Amino acid sequence: MSCSGSSEMTLRLFVLVLLSVSAVAHHLGNETSTQGFISLDCGSAATSSYEDESTDIEYTSDDKYIDAGDSRSIAANYLNSVSTQLQTLRSFPSGPRNCYTLTAVQKNTAYLVRATFMHGDYDGSRSAGGGAQPVQFDLYIDVNFCKTVNVTDASTAYTIEVVVYLQADSVSVCLINTGLGTPFISVLELRPLNEALYTSVLNSATSLVLFVRLNLGTTTNEVVRYPADRYDRLWEPFISWSERLHFQPSLESLHTTSNVTNNVGDRVEAPLAVMQTAAVPRNSNKLEFYWDFAGSGAPVNEFYANLLFSELLPNTLRAFNIYLNGRSLDNNYTPPALVSDAIDNGNQPLTPSPRYQWVLNSTNPSSLPPILNALEVYTLMYLKNNLTNSDDVAAINGIRDLYNVKRNWMGDPCSPSQYAWQGLNCSSSGTDPTRIVAINLTGNNLTGEIPASLRQKSDEGMLKFRRRRDNPFQLENRQFTYEELEKITNNFKNDIGKGGFGTVYHGCLEDGTQVAVKLRSHSSSQGTKEFLAEAQNLIRIHHKNLVSLVGYCMDGDHLALVYEFMSLGTLQDHLRVGKSSSVAALTWGQRLQIAVEAAQGLEYLHKGCRPPLVHRDVKTTNILLSDSLEAKIADFGLSKAFQNDVDSHVSTNVVGTPGYLDPEYYFTYQLSEKSDVYSFGVVLLELITGQPPVLKLSQNNTSLVQWVHQRLATGNIEDNVDANLQSLYDVNSIWKTVDIAFKCTSRTSQQRPTMTDVLMDLKESLVLERARETSELPSMSSKNVDAENTGISQTSALEIEYFPGLSPAAR
Repeated sequence: MSCSGSSEMTLRLFVLVLLSVSAVAHHLGNETSTQGFISLDCGSAATSSYEDESTDIEYTSDDKYIDAGDSRSIAANYLNSVSTQLQTLRSFPSGPRNCYTLTAVQKNTAYLVRATFMHGDYDGSRSAGGGAQPVQFDLYIDVNFCKTVNVTDASTAYTIEVVVYLQADSVSVCLINTGLGTPFISVLELRPLNEALYTSVLNSATSLVLFVRLNLGTTTNEVVRYPADRYDRLWEPFISWSERLHFQPSLESLHTTSNVTNNVGDRVEAPLAVMQTAAVPRNSNKLEFYWDFAGSGAPVNEFYANLLFSELLPNTLRAFNIYLNGRSLDNNYTPPALVSDAIDNGNQPLTPSPRYQWVLNSTNPSSLPPILNALEVYTLMYLKNNLTNSDDVAAINGIRDLYNVKRNWMGDPCSPSQYAWQGLNCSSSGTDPTRIVAINLTGNNLTGEIPASLRQKSDEGMLKFRRRRDNPFQLENRQFTYEELEKITNNFKNDIGKGGFGTVYHGCLEDGTQVAVKLRSHSSSQGTKEFLAEAQNLIRIHHKNLVSLVGYCMDGDHLALVYEFMSLGTLQDHLRVGKSSSVAALTWGQRLQIAVEAAQGLEYLHKGCRPPLVHRDVKTTNILLSDSLEAKIADFGLSKAFQNDVDSHVSTNVVGTPGYLDPEYYFTYQLSEKSDVYSFGVVLLELITGQPPVLKLSQNNTSLVQWVHQRLATGNIEDNVDANLQSLYDVNSIWKTVDIAFKCTSRTSQQRPTMTDVLMDLKESLVLERARETSELPSMSSKNVDAENTGISQTSALEIEYFPGLSPAAR
């Protein structure tokens, strides 16, 4: 063979390789397969299975994925106008939280989760003609709030779409009853995603809630989805958003039949059918559009946007600048010819703004106006709650199935704390998964022998069964004699505080555990009734941010409660710091962390207790600090339980502390959880200013709330911040906390947020301050903001304290 022949063959081979690589690049992202798809037609018959006519996706009944809810059909007059999936639904008239648990998913994989809701007058509430109130309920993915579902029209299908990164081999989709109508769901869909998609913002701490996904150049009303989009994302025609997304000037469409390539590493992989069309401004070299946050329906004002471009007219010159709210994102940008490209706002969300104004300006020597093929915008969903340890979840599910437990045990066992499974005691630390430390199976009529496997574990010391003691509180807290208390406290030598009930003494148990002994004074105005109230409240509440009861004494006329010892005293001790004080002033970050932890304790009282509990005496002297500055709420002698968790308020005599007392409660005698919210707002103002709740100014007393309002009328925050902070704080964090405090101390309870809302806002404020600390003091360490989990441990005839997969009980 000649040298020339060899060279010719080599050239042919090289061309073939290039063609092969080009074909691979061209087809990347265009292969279609429903492998890994989960498609549930909610409320359909248990054996239902069919292929959708337009997508060929197989839909099955949701029956095997959930144990609760009622299967319903939409009204007959809607049936002919909707797809098969929307003709049935599942409603949940019972229970505060109902969850689908989907196990056919891959761990450490990104998924698109889509839930669709169409009322269709299934319950007859809409047939009277337009007068029905909207139905509202919350959607959670696993343990984190996603978005509020707001159904105002029975004939409209409402869709919520979320991109999540699953850290476990299962995912829960939960509907939360907020008291504004019965939750329901029509369709639930999961789609696995390519690991390269949305990587700049999608991670184990952040999910993405779809705001809008638009196909700008289409001239039809059709939604592009599978099989055109292999991930089955829904690309809506621009016309469906024309009233909410405002474009200037009017647009005209471009279209090509040529292939548009998705390159390797494409962060969006928009489908060919979307990228083959584009929009350009009519008779203008500027393309502008905007959306307003107010009224947008977005859950938060933090957006992540992808602008998608491809030049559809080859051999042309098109270049333009891209601006967002006047800030340049790209200069002289030239869309690649027949190749999909995306411009986004990087790994940071768009700066919160009342309006998001985008401008695409042609630049010289461009001969063509700006072009835009598609638009995809998400809001950020921060994952603030920890999942329960996967081994613990498997173990507790095994116990549920083994004993056929008849409780509303759905979703994550421990989180969020207000929806924790009844009878579980949970513990959380830092970013680690929450652990189940004890379970209580009271009320399930357990009969028969203990299974051999569990008995063997008990014999090996890995599983402990305990029987109920007979004591006044039906709890296995220690009962002390008065003589034992004398020994523990060294004959009541070291008093560490005084209150209306009596004196608190420092003590030490036989094993060295430090305790606080609260001994009732015989001259105290608070007697046996208050003593029993506090003891019984402490028995049924278990949370890491509430002071724990170690035991009690009812020895003759001697009454005492024995608590865990909080070595750093009260929060007030650390706020009234003078020059001669030996106590160091708290930093702003420490103050916010304490506020977050106290808010977690109050949220548990309001949402995690059954029935709910109102503290009624929230103040800085009732927030105690451990040696690591962990905050715990104390003193439950004035707490009031509602008769059930449905009542919003209860009539009762007014008690509390001046300066912290809710004015609405004072005048109306109507107590609610919002009374605690008011008091907590005063605590926040103390943290900010260092001032007491009532100030003595000249001859008059002025409330701290009124004083701060008057002082901030000029808009100057720095002059009102505690001087002990020495200006070491993020001013936006301070302002945000002031705003939270003002909302908490609104005159009427209806205007105040819930403790859940307060907690979420405080965590965001703490994130701002932690960012400042990190930038200024890189070595600074702090407790994790997201540590927020608890459980309930009640009296039981059989209490399992440890079993395979669970940590030893912390009792």
